[in-house]
Formats: sequence, structure tokens, C-alpha cells
Amino acid sequence: MSGKWKKFLARMVLAMSAVFTAWVLSGCSLQPQDEKSIESNGSLLSPEAYVKGNFIQNGTFDNGTTGWGFYSTSGGSFTTAVEGADKQLHFIIANGGTLEYSVQAYQGWFSVIPSQVLNFSFDAKSDANKRIVVRIADTGYGGSSYVVQLTSSMQHYAFTYYAYSTTSVRIEFNMGGSDADVWLDNVSIVSPNQFVLSVNTLNQVGGWAE
Repeated sequence: MSGKWKKFLARMVLAMSAVFTAWVLSGCSLQPQDEKSIESNGSLLSPEAYVKGNFIQNGTFDNGTTGWGFYSTSGGSFTTAVEGADKQLHFIIANGGTLEYSVQAYQGWFSVIPSQVLNFSFDAKSDANKRIVVRIADTGYGGSSYVVQLTSSMQHYAFTYYAYSTTSVRIEFNMGGSDADVWLDNVSIVSPNQFVLSVNTLNQVGGWAE
């Protein structure tokens, strides 16, 4: 075996040992948050684009709708506006369309590891009682859907999602089927006891870069 390969393998062992140690110390839960994470428009995001520990970019809408994607179909028609001192995202729905996803906001995909626990939460309200379907889509089992009944008062909603065998997820807010407006704020997806694993981590631990 050449000296170059021995050096490469030694770095691999050192890097994986450090990752395993961090995994144990963090409660056996890794949160990959690396250069492979992508914004909804397909552009690459660096780790610095996120609030530490939160997969969601701009979940408080302080930066307008940066990081978010929007979709309409089957008669759905809407515009958005960030309003108030709290900077809530207002979906001004001219036509809710005929499908639950006729009016949709989304973000992702986010890199995860199989069996990772994700705590998902958000605040929402509507100008009338309204049923929306919030979905965590994944590349493994297809994801999970959560039916939420909104009222005219802003309320906090929280769910726990298990990644099972998937390696990436995205979040969808499906608000179609009704013309009632929706307000959204404080969207968050975090993994408890997270350890941020990135290409930069491997460089720092194992001297990956020549």
C-alpha cells in the first residue's frame, strides 16, 4: 500500500473516531447540516445559512420569503406578504383551488440520517376556521402528513417525526381547498442533542484537505 493511501486511511479512521465520539457525547444523534443541503430553488446553502440547530432557513420571515418556495395548481391562486412587527407570512388566497396542495409553501430538501428524530413546530392562524395539511416529505417511506385545524387566533403546533430509512426531507404547508387566508410564523425543524457534521468538520478533525 502506497504512503498516500496509508495517509488517507489514517485520516479516515481519525475523522470517524471523532464523529463516533461526538455521537456518543451528543446522545447518539447526529444532525448533518452540510454543503449538500439545498434551498428550495436548488441552490447550495452553506452551514452558515442556517440558525444553528434549525434545518429551516428564515423560519421567522425576518428576511422576507428568502429560502421558501411556493406552488399553485388546480385553480389555486395566492400572493404573500410579510406583515407586522412579528413579521408573520400572510398568504392572501384569492382562490383556494380544488386540492389541498393547490396552495402550497415548501422548503427543502434537507440532509438527515436514518432514524433521526426531528422536532417540527410552527405558529399559524387563519381568518376563518380552516383545515390545512402539513407534510414532511421524504425519500424513504414517503413522509408523514399532519391535519391541522386553524382558527382566527395564532396558535403553536408541534409534531415529532422519525426519519426511519430516509436521507433527506422537505416541509410542505398545503393550504388549498378554501379561500380563507393563512398566517405563518416561527417554523422550525430541529434534532435534539444535535451534532453538526459537515465537510469542514472532517477537514478540521482529520486534515482532509491537502
